[in-house]
Amino acid sequence: MDVESIFRRSGAIKHLSLFDPDKNPPSRAAAVAMKMEKEGTDGILIGGSDSLHSEIIRRTVMSVKRRVKLPVMQIIRDPSEITKYADAVLVPVVLNSYDASYCIGIAMGAIHVLKALGVPCIPIGYILIGSPSTASFVTKSIPVPTTRPKVIRQLAIGAEGMGLKALYLEGGSGSSKPVPPAFIEEAAKSTKFPIIVGGGIRDNRSVMAAAKAGADIIVTGSIIEEAGTIKGLFNGAKR
Repeated sequence: MDVESIFRRSGAIKHLSLFDPDKNPPSRAAAVAMKMEKEGTDGILIGGSDSLHSEIIRRTVMSVKRRVKLPVMQIIRDPSEITKYADAVLVPVVLNSYDASYCIGIAMGAIHVLKALGVPCIPIGYILIGSPSTASFVTKSIPVPTTRPKVIRQLAIGAEGMGLKALYLEGGSGSSKPVPPAFIEEAAKSTKFPIIVGGGIRDNRSVMAAAKAGADIIVTGSIIEEAGTIKGLFNGAKR
């Protein structure tokens, strides 16, 4: 599956395996990515909330690309993290940040870098949901309370109107609870672009709930780091 196919809303659920270079040295990331490829993941996503040296990210991307045939993409928090070796780069526009840099400034800088490098850019709306997390601290965001799903409709429509290519609903890395289905439903019925859901998805029940609510792409990272497998995670969900 190529990058374009992953981000095309087709009715079939897709999966991205997320690797945080701060927690996964290049050799380990490559070895686990190979296993994820065999188990049916659709692509590899590399990125994290912590401060990372661009050289570590570059080595991780290159190491993984040597070992898998899947698209290897980045999700960045700063233009300095971009490497020309990625197949595409997801550039988040943090819609609930109170810092203009994360709303538009960083994205603008990243888009210029990617154009110069000739690397495909996928600008996405990024919304943090639930409790404060490392991601919300770093991006200076106020997470949307889990009791306010209607807020997502306004943000989703705004993101689509801005010309962004997808909407990422983030429950927070390592979160104990996934994004509530009501939030996914609001986003899916309000827009036509792909809905990405990540954070707190650790079992088949969570995957099925997200898929039923309208998620197009599911991202898992913590479960891969902890269990090293996605076997059984997508039973009945992927087609």
